[in-house]
Amino acid sequence: MNLIWLILLGAIFFYISKNFKNYIKNNPYAAGAQPIHNLNYEAVLSSEPGIIIALTAKVAKSDGVISSLEAEIISSTLDDLAKLSPQASELRAVLKRIFDQEKNNNENLQELAEKFGKLTQNAYKKRIKILEYLLNLAYIDGVLSEGEERTIDAIAYYFGIEKEDYFATFEAFKNYYDNRQNTHQAKQTASKSDYELLGASEDEDLTSISKKYKALVKKYHPDIISGQGLDQDFVELATKKLQDINSAYENIKKTKASK
Repeated sequence: MNLIWLILLGAIFFYISKNFKNYIKNNPYAAGAQPIHNLNYEAVLSSEPGIIIALTAKVAKSDGVISSLEAEIISSTLDDLAKLSPQASELRAVLKRIFDQEKNNNENLQELAEKFGKLTQNAYKKRIKILEYLLNLAYIDGVLSEGEERTIDAIAYYFGIEKEDYFATFEAFKNYYDNRQNTHQAKQTASKSDYELLGASEDEDLTSISKKYKALVKKYHPDIISGQGLDQDFVELATKKLQDINSAYENIKKTKASK
């Protein structure tokens, strides 16, 4: 299916990062707010990066729990966005504060999504890419919950995404992840290949394995890889690798917990 090539995580993160970099460099004002380099909470929340982090928080928490891979990807995304400012640590702290404040707040979902729509009124494809990013984040654990689907439906509506574009994107994700889920659903316990994928041994404790897992997530985080000048085929392979790493880690956790 050709649409699969449009929804891979690496391409999405690369697109977002590129546009955020240009945004912060060339557009210090967002919707009449204070210059973003002042790092005022409300100013950052009114900017494209702030709104995306806020919407990311709402989607990630809409199923009631943030999975380990979601947490690692969000952390890496915060790191990447922070590097786009001369005040990296300060910007990351504000973005993290936005994430923490917004993950349990659904009252302003419409306001934020509509504001992003206005900021990107002449960039419809950017809104499509952000929608793909949020769908991929929601699906990365292999399951799209009712809460996640409702939240993303609402964001798409307030973004002004055309119905046919939304349904085409949604169906592409559903088919892609359903196929992956069917491939792995019979697997109940960790195999030797799961440990090998993480560079771990079966007698290693979960704390040690978890450190190796997190290191691999950062290594294969597609935004970092795409920023290294590697071609898109490599980015796509890294995306699949990231999903395989998560599946292996989840299998190992279940196996360790059952012993």
